[in-house]
Amino acid sequence: MSTTKITPFKLKPHSASARILVWIGDCDEKSKIFGLEIPKRNKNDFWHNLSYLKDRGFIKYTVNNPKVKFRLTDKGLIEYLKLKVIRTSPLEDDLVCLVVFDIPERLKKQRNILRKFLKDCDFNRLQKSVWVTKFDVGDLLTDLFKRMGVEKWIKIFICKEKSC
Repeated sequence: MSTTKITPFKLKPHSASARILVWIGDCDEKSKIFGLEIPKRNKNDFWHNLSYLKDRGFIKYTVNNPKVKFRLTDKGLIEYLKLKVIRTSPLEDDLVCLVVFDIPERLKKQRNILRKFLKDCDFNRLQKSVWVTKFDVGDLLTDLFKRMGVEKWIKIFICKEKSC
């Protein structure tokens, strides 16, 4: 498996392109391929956003009228998972998702990008390598970090928050 670098959001999280990418990712996460009827309304906007996603390397697609077959690329899958992180449900009142990492100095750039990613996803920093959020993102983050090849340096916990 090749490792993919963690990068800050490439798409604006609430843009039409981001919504389409999440829609594609949600349709079939296992095979990453599905057929879709081309919408009759807003057809030009739809194609514009698909072209945007394809040109930036997030998706690949083929057209067999009236169906379109999509496949998320590795880059698209990473972006999809980042977009899913910011759309998750909150945990119960006293639970938090805690992310702890110890990425080696030789991967300093990767570590700094990870910190920016966590900040962009509304995590709160407790220490430089300890971050917390009230959202249920443990499974998504586990999947994301495995795909990027950094899972051995990162631990994710769902735990109760206690005040001192």
